[in-house]
Amino acid sequence: MCAAPGSASARPDEAPGPPPTFVWRALPVGAGGWITGIEVDPSGTTWLARTDTYGAYRWDSERSRWLQIVNSDALGSDPSITTAPLGVGVESLAVAPGQPNRVYMAFAGAVWRSDDGARHFVRTALSGLRIDANGPGRTRGERLAVSRLQPDVVLYGAPASGLMRTTDGGRRWQRVASVDVGSRADVLIWADPARPGRMIAFVDGGEVYESADDGESFRPLGRSPRPASIHRATFVPDGGLLAAAPDGLWLLAGDTWRRLEGASRHRWGAAAITPRGGAYYATPEGGGVFRSVDRGARWQSVATATATEPGDVPWLAWKDNAWLSIATARFDPLVPDRLWIAEGSGVWYADLNENARNLTWQSRARGIEQLVATDVRVMHDRSVVLSAWDFGIHRKSAHELNDYSTRFGPSRRFNSAWHLDLSPADPRFVVASVADHRQCCAGDGQSVMSGWSIDGGRTWTRFASLPADPSRPARRVAFGNIAVSAGSTDNMVWLPADDMTPWYTRDRGRTWTQVTLRPGRGAEPGSYAAFYLRRVAMIADPVLRSTFYYLHSGAHGSDDLAGIWRSDDGGVGWERLHEGSPAPHSMYNARLAAVPGVAGDLYFTPGPLDGLPARLLHSRNGGRAWAEVPDVLDVSAIGFDRNLPVGHASDVYIAGRVRGRYGIWQGRPAGGPVSWRMIGRFPAGSLDRVNAIDVDRTDPLRPRVYLAMSGSGWVIGEAAACAARPYRSEDTDECFLVRP
Repeated sequence: MCAAPGSASARPDEAPGPPPTFVWRALPVGAGGWITGIEVDPSGTTWLARTDTYGAYRWDSERSRWLQIVNSDALGSDPSITTAPLGVGVESLAVAPGQPNRVYMAFAGAVWRSDDGARHFVRTALSGLRIDANGPGRTRGERLAVSRLQPDVVLYGAPASGLMRTTDGGRRWQRVASVDVGSRADVLIWADPARPGRMIAFVDGGEVYESADDGESFRPLGRSPRPASIHRATFVPDGGLLAAAPDGLWLLAGDTWRRLEGASRHRWGAAAITPRGGAYYATPEGGGVFRSVDRGARWQSVATATATEPGDVPWLAWKDNAWLSIATARFDPLVPDRLWIAEGSGVWYADLNENARNLTWQSRARGIEQLVATDVRVMHDRSVVLSAWDFGIHRKSAHELNDYSTRFGPSRRFNSAWHLDLSPADPRFVVASVADHRQCCAGDGQSVMSGWSIDGGRTWTRFASLPADPSRPARRVAFGNIAVSAGSTDNMVWLPADDMTPWYTRDRGRTWTQVTLRPGRGAEPGSYAAFYLRRVAMIADPVLRSTFYYLHSGAHGSDDLAGIWRSDDGGVGWERLHEGSPAPHSMYNARLAAVPGVAGDLYFTPGPLDGLPARLLHSRNGGRAWAEVPDVLDVSAIGFDRNLPVGHASDVYIAGRVRGRYGIWQGRPAGGPVSWRMIGRFPAGSLDRVNAIDVDRTDPLRPRVYLAMSGSGWVIGEAAACAARPYRSEDTDECFLVRP
């Protein structure tokens, strides 16, 4: 074989170097979310699904899968978007009824337009908006509506700005003065599919308006009584409106609202009407499906079951589906009596039978990767353990990296896993902090499932007991970080959320003892304020058998505790090594991390917070002294090599900026200043924020890098030879040229 022209051949006595390219792709786990809305044009050409945590999807019928539409290629024309990670969902979507390639999207503070079926977007002139796709109103909709006949005429219910309208595809916008918003924020808008030019707008508080001229002007509509709030609405064939509201189902006929008394006992989230108008369907916020065949006078519960389409995500049928958190429902424009729903774990449909007394939801979630990933850990056998909100802990062997998960742990129940930890004392041992973050469902005694696995994450054992804080008896000890010692898998320290005091165990959770930083002071506040934080503040030294490190940020009335604390006896006694936090603003998303195989070699970042600089700091003496790593900012995650051959030292990996450029960076300390190389920019096109990094270095020349994303599952990157090129919206992977 000959070397390519201009290339250099390695000398026989030289070891081959690593490939100069990385291949990045989504790690297939599947589904998750919340999928908060589905939009489709009347021809059934363009199907879209929006999410609350990151981006949105379009259905690719040729590939028979969903494709992410928020990516570095689709938004690449806007430098303000593609210079830093976003990690936000899409608030609203609309497809032009007469032009299915025209799509509008409310996202990242602006309304965007696509002219090629959601493959590429440009920002319209309406920007600077206060959009919250993950807020309390995330499943409401829609806030965007397009004229049935004129794809350039669009209306948008802008948060805190009123109803906005454009007639030129977004180049200019004007507020619709005839819709009185006042101080109320939410405006919903619907375009009548059967009556061109007709639109109905709803303003929170109960005001309803009708337009007959594509939103140029509106008149008040609907006398009291009327709903004060609406989640979703759909048009009745005669021109009325069926609205799903917190206080019941409402029907607007002419100028009068009427509450359907047979459906008043639920908080309703969505409604749909068969295309022929013969049956109404509605779904309560608490799950379930109800049907009426007499225009809403009487309602009957419909029995439901779940299944997966061939080739779809297996764990969706395995999980507990007694309750589906349905965000919206709509009928297929082409397939008669096919009802679609957007739901907390994906997209589903049911083909209704003649009497529709029961239905089976079929999942169609392939391509969707929407779990809020919290952590990732590479095991000794190259398998990987993954933790996420809602659907717990997934495990993949090294031979399953191209397959969807079949199930998750620790059980089929809804539960969120917040943090994982390993111990060199047993390479098969994993400990996990697991708890249900909903405020509804602690009655079954399974809302805290924290515990451990001794078979690399295949099976899980719940702690035999849970700590009970006598000073706060009404609060669960849950969430947060659990660290396991290097010397014994029986010895762990748990830092719970809600600023609760840490606890330690020496018998693998059979008993727990409250940590006391300063003897004689009693229970002291912890340093993990809220369950949803991306925070790691309690870790174990990877070499010293009984040593733990604890970052206390001193917030919320405990400034006198701020600093880096160390215990050398398994959590019993503690010494403050560093007075105060190593960097400001460390009370939220800070991360403390230890280099595998080296005692007292620590890294720290305060984490991203409202644009404040998140620097990277390094300590070689267990946290007593810290030095800033030069040229590094905006660090959201820190990771290291695992499974390194003897004699090799770990590199450090970060998601952040080096010399002003954002990306995924591999750094080699080499006893002096860190030498950085960028191994990915926005891996596989993802603009999502990275929560955690772990690396399989079994092959020293070909690291396998895992990223846990804040709203879109996990991404895997491997050093491999490939033809580098920019990521494109329809690519399933990306070949990235490594650069300094």
